[in-house]
Amino acid sequence: MKKLTPYNWVVISLVGFIVFLAFFYFIIRFTNQINLSPPVYFMLVIFIDLIATAFIGGALRSVAKYNMQMQNK
Repeated sequence: MKKLTPYNWVVISLVGFIVFLAFFYFIIRFTNQINLSPPVYFMLVIFIDLIATAFIGGALRSVAKYNMQMQNK
C-alpha cells in the first residue's frame, strides 16, 4: 500500500471539512422542513463534529514533524 503524502492528507481533510460545512448548512437551513427530533438532531451534530475533528487531525498530520536532538552528557 502506498503511503500518503502530506499533500494528500490536506486534500482528504479539506474534502471532509467541505462535506461538514455543506451538511451543517443543510441542517441549519432546512430544520423546519425536516422536522428532526432532538436526539436525531444532536446525533447528526456529533457526527459532523467528528468530521470537523478529523479535518483538524488530518491538517495537523500533514504539517507535523518530529525532531529530536539528544544531548551527549
